[in-house]
Amino acid sequence: MAQQAPELTPTPPLKSDDPTTAPELAGLRLEALAYSDLPEKRMIFVNGHKYVEGDVIEGRLRVEEIQEDGVALSEEGRRITLRMAR
Repeated sequence: MAQQAPELTPTPPLKSDDPTTAPELAGLRLEALAYSDLPEKRMIFVNGHKYVEGDVIEGRLRVEEIQEDGVALSEEGRRITLRMAR
């Protein structure tokens, strides 16, 4: 049985002046998210770059876990979740 390719879901950009956005995430735009039950098939696109779990965004935010509706990032021991817009 053939597996289906993960679906990419576009999201609107985060606004850096949005008070609900963590300062660490200002300027980051989650453009697409592909979720799969298989972790090796999960990916996100942020500011035009593809990332998978374990990658580091802008040399500071580690992609900890890609979830169905967002991504858990960490920086210096702090965990930050960037959610998909609904």
